[in-house]
Amino acid sequence: MSQESIEIIEFKIDDWIKSTKYKHLKPIKIKSIYKSNTRPEILGLRSGESVLYSDEVKLWDPEKDEFCWFWNDDMQPFLAQFDFSEDDDGTIIYYTKQGLHGSLADLSDALFSFKYCEPFVNKLPTLYKKYKKNKKGK
Repeated sequence: MSQESIEIIEFKIDDWIKSTKYKHLKPIKIKSIYKSNTRPEILGLRSGESVLYSDEVKLWDPEKDEFCWFWNDDMQPFLAQFDFSEDDDGTIIYYTKQGLHGSLADLSDALFSFKYCEPFVNKLPTLYKKYKKNKKGK
């Protein structure tokens, strides 16, 4: 009898997840986590009205050419296509070849690196309100 290896993933509030069962669904951001009454070994992951179960999702990772929001600390988020990421001593750095606000369009071979990346789900990025609040306070 063979056993399947099951990867244990620790989910946290504010993690972006993607359904492996319903591949057409856009990524969602976890707002609350609870234990399932019917399947106690499974976690329920809630975002607004959406509920997915921990055995039917994976942590979201951007795919090449996927539209994402990118930003660094004290910088307004902007929309661009993801190129690649790398691990820099435990910190993931995200890269895009698209310049800021189109002003660097002539630098087609240039890479731009960012500390933050989240999926574009037809909404402003989740940290946009925080950015606007910080700008008003200055």
